[in-house]
Amino acid sequence: MESGVVRPPYPPSLTVKSWEKAKGLIARISGVKTGITELLVKAEKEFHNAPWDEALSTKPLAKVKSQGLEALKKWHVENNIKYSPVFRKLQATYADLSHELNQKARNFESDPKLAKFAPVLKKMADDANKFTYAVAWGTVSSTLGKEVVLGEKALEERAKKANERIKLIIPTLEKIENKFAEYKKGPPTTKEYAGLFAQYQRMPGTYIATVAKDLPELKEVFGRFLAYADKHWRVEPPAKTDMKKRVAEDLVEVEKCKKLVEQLLKK
Repeated sequence: MESGVVRPPYPPSLTVKSWEKAKGLIARISGVKTGITELLVKAEKEFHNAPWDEALSTKPLAKVKSQGLEALKKWHVENNIKYSPVFRKLQATYADLSHELNQKARNFESDPKLAKFAPVLKKMADDANKFTYAVAWGTVSSTLGKEVVLGEKALEERAKKANERIKLIIPTLEKIENKFAEYKKGPPTTKEYAGLFAQYQRMPGTYIATVAKDLPELKEVFGRFLAYADKHWRVEPPAKTDMKKRVAEDLVEVEKCKKLVEQLLKK
């Protein structure tokens, strides 16, 4: 599985198996029940119950990249909101464990029979404290964060290139408007209209389709215009078509598209 999150190796000193040897010696020497096993079991259980597999997956990231820059930024924020509290809680578990182990180490130091085991507990407490940083969301998600930054840069560059193509749409739309203005006195024949399509009308649709491919979020913005162009400009109109009405409809759509482009260029 692709990994966007670094899953830290579990500290050997904090496993029940590692503690069993010291536990047995303590029991034989003093008969004291330390309660440390229960603490270790609880902490390790919470570690393994954390949503590692879900958080590790970069599949959502790959999908959201295809939806554009704004979608990627939104996903990153929402992903942090979703997982940060979970791993903050996990951090608290190991901070508490460290505190408990340090407290028990101090208690051992005051008991002649158990004093020699105090360093063992202090080492465990230190490892638990260090592990609070290892399980922090900022640490475990560092790889994912880098991938998001790279993704944002790539999408920003793609948007920049697309913006240059968007600029080319307006002159083409204006050519259509100017040409159609010549038909105020009399509309074109269907053959003349088909010739206009070949010369002018195909161009904005081509530019827009290319831009929409690079910036998926623009598909919806230009969808209506592309649908109109596909329906009206792909073939020569039927002979009985009211060309005066057709030209008027075209100009309305061209003007709407031009306004969309101008709005995008202002962002």
